[in-house]
Formats: sequence, structure tokens, C-alpha cells
Amino acid sequence: MLEARNSERHSDVVCSTAGIVRWTDRCSESRATHIAGTKTFAAVFFENCTVQLYTPAGRRAMPPLVTPGRAAFVSASGGRLVAVTGDCSLIVWDLGVPGQETQVMKESVGPLLSGPRAPPAPPMVGVRLAKCGSPIAQFADGHAYVFHPKLKSWARVADQSFPRSEFTTRLRLPAAAGGLGQGELHALQVAAARAAVGMGPSALLSGGGPAPRRETGRHLECLLAAADMLGSQAEYRAWLRAYSRHLAAEGAEGHAHAPLREMCMWLLGPLSAGGGGVDGDEEVSGVGWVDTVAGGLKKRALLEEIVLPALATNRASQR
Repeated sequence: MLEARNSERHSDVVCSTAGIVRWTDRCSESRATHIAGTKTFAAVFFENCTVQLYTPAGRRAMPPLVTPGRAAFVSASGGRLVAVTGDCSLIVWDLGVPGQETQVMKESVGPLLSGPRAPPAPPMVGVRLAKCGSPIAQFADGHAYVFHPKLKSWARVADQSFPRSEFTTRLRLPAAAGGLGQGELHALQVAAARAAVGMGPSALLSGGGPAPRRETGRHLECLLAAADMLGSQAEYRAWLRAYSRHLAAEGAEGHAHAPLREMCMWLLGPLSAGGGGVDGDEEVSGVGWVDTVAGGLKKRALLEEIVLPALATNRASQR
């Protein structure tokens, strides 16, 4: 356990295990505000806008680092440390290999505090790294945003934008997921659903919105894209199955032929790519198609194992 015992002008950092003190350090310049750490490092943030890094044995890994402002939120995962400072800077350091420490990201959370919603915006309640390595910012109203490193933008992956969707009130994955319900996207959606409880039934009763079936389709599209961005493969498969069945049902009424064809062609890719295509995020020259999605799932396998069986349940969607 790592703790900081603040006095009037200094702080004593104490690391202990089962009540036995392993190491201590007195920081005489300022008092501590935040602590974070993993098995590979410990970090203590101070009121004077500095952070002190420690090795597992308690050695000071380097002199105090100056941050752009006083820490507001900090978290650690694996070898990485995340901090949001008072000037809205979000900084991610990779501290996993001693002597090769580096800053891997410095962005701003300012757009989240002023852009998406009318002021006053709900307070931010935490920032952490997703399993895919991208930062996730969560707010008191249940909204959650993931930073897209290539687009250099925040994407909202959890909110209450689809009150009429049949999946909004399900605090679990579809039955087709085999009972799986502990994915990263699922946890964010549950938080958003719980936050919406206090909003009352007005959102569900409000008129002027799209029909429930159409809204369900849009909701599933957003869930698919969010699972892809998070690299959550089990959830991507589950939501792809639900979306395919939704499109198959819509296709029976002639409303989803174009989306169905587009999705199948996107998964199939160019026939000239053979069975492989290009791995990762690289594009096939002149084609612009990659053969994987959600951090490594093969698109053609998804088409064969999930989409086509779902479409086979409805002959109208096979035309």
C-alpha cells in the first residue's frame, strides 16, 4: 500500500505491505495531492505542480518532474501513468522500462468540458487507460469519451442518446453473447444507464424522435463502432450478431438492403486480396481495405461465422 502523510509543509511517502513498512521518503517542498502506481513504478503528485517517480524498491527514479498544472485526476495501468492537470492537459507517460521513459501523449480534455453539452457541463469523475491503450474520460452523467489517436479527437462511446432502442435498458450483452457481460464497453454503457435513472421517464416519453426500430439500428451501429475503437473483440462479435439480425429483420420489409450489402462488401473486401489482405491498419494499395477490425478480428471470418448465418434466417435479406 502506498500512502502520503501530509503535514503543514511537507509530505511523508510510505509504502507498506500487510502493515510492514517497506520504504519511506520525505518530500519537504510540498504536500501530496494524488498517488498512483503499479508493480513497476509509483508516482506521487504534489501541490507545487510536480510529480515524483519511484522504483518498486523506493528509489527516486528521477528528479521531480514539472507538470503544466496541479493534478486533477491520475491513474496507472501496466507501465503507463495518466494525469489530467488543472490546465486541462492530459498526459500519458510510458514508465515501464527504466532508462527508456517517454511521454507518449499530450492532449487536452478542454473540448469535453466546453464543447459537447451546454454549460454547465457535468463534472469529470475520472480518467484512465482503456485496454487498447487509449484514454477514457468519464463524467458524472454517465457519458464516456475515448480518445482516437489517429483522428486526434474524443469519441463519445457511452451516453443516453438512444432512449427508444431496445438495447438501451439491457444491462447485459445480447443473449447471443453467451452470457458475456463484463466487457469494457458494457461497463461504460451500464454506468450511462445508471446515470439515466435519475433523469426520469421523460426521455422515453418525448415525441419527435425516430421510430424505435430505426433508433435500435442507429444504436447498434454506434455500439459496433465503439467496440471497434476499444478493441473489445468479444463485444464486437456480440453486437455484430445483434446488428446483423436487426438488418435481416429490416430487410424482410425492404428497408435495409443497401446497409446489408454495404456491410457484407466491407467485410468481404476485394476478391483480389485473396484470403489475406493487409493486417492491421495498413491499406491495400488502390483499394483502401484492411482485413481486420476491433484489434485483430478477421473480417471475412466474421462474415462467415456471424453475418451470413444471421441473414440465413430471413430469405428476404438474401436477395
